[in-house]
Amino acid sequence: AVRDADTNQGGLKAFRKRLQQGGACFLEDYLRISPGFDELHKIWDHQQTAKQTGTMVLVLRVVGESLSCDASGRPVVEAALDTLASALIGGGLKSPYSYP
Repeated sequence: AVRDADTNQGGLKAFRKRLQQGGACFLEDYLRISPGFDELHKIWDHQQTAKQTGTMVLVLRVVGESLSCDASGRPVVEAALDTLASALIGGGLKSPYSYP
C-alpha cells in the first residue's frame, strides 16, 4: 500500500487477476506475505484521506471476490476471510465516506 493511486490500482488489478485464476490457493499464498489482509486494510485506510474513487471500487471488488472464494479445507484462509468480514461488518474498517 502506497499513497500513489496508480500503484495501488495496478496492484489491486493484479490481485484480482491472480485471485480469479488461483482462488483459495492464491489467497493462501498471499496471506503468508500479508497476514490478515494487512495490505488491503492499509489501502482501505488510506482512502480516508485520499478519497480516490477508482481505488475504493477496486478494493471493494477485491474484498467481495475474496469473501466469495471457496476456502473449504484451508483453515488459514477461512480464518482470515472471517476476520475480514467481521472487520467490514463490525466497523473495524473505517468508513470510506466519513469526513473529518
